Amino acid sequence: MKNLLLILALFVVGCATTQVEREFTTISGHPEVTIDAPIEDITSYILEILIDKNYMITNQTPNLLELERPLTDGEEFTVSLLLGNSYSNNSRISKINFIKTPNGTRLIWRQFYKAVMPLGNVNQQEIMNNNMFNEIMYVLQEMKFNLE
Repeated sequence: MKNLLLILALFVVGCATTQVEREFTTISGHPEVTIDAPIEDITSYILEILIDKNYMITNQTPNLLELERPLTDGEEFTVSLLLGNSYSNNSRISKINFIKTPNGTRLIWRQFYKAVMPLGNVNQQEIMNNNMFNEIMYVLQEMKFNLE
């Protein structure tokens, strides 16, 4: 039993990553940007990026674009441990909200892990680490540069 706990402790410590600082500050606390471009152009840009990363559209309204993709092996292990189990159907969700403002379209982009349990219960957790935040902000800044 002690050996199992030691192995588990070493595994958890080995999986820990150094936390980076957030390089951006936003009003919502989520990755966001305001782009002076038509929503159709913004949506097409986002879809081009995410479809190449194996995402599929699950919901689209004038103010929301929601996409989902299967998890990678590393994500699958983590989500099964934290949210689901070996029988759950796990995925990663991207939700992008569009808000019209006088300065253009404000985008707020959020990422989630989702586990659908065998009896239909859904467990969902937002991915809120600084690495993810910075990565999405770089994509949003590049999109703003390319579309304006």
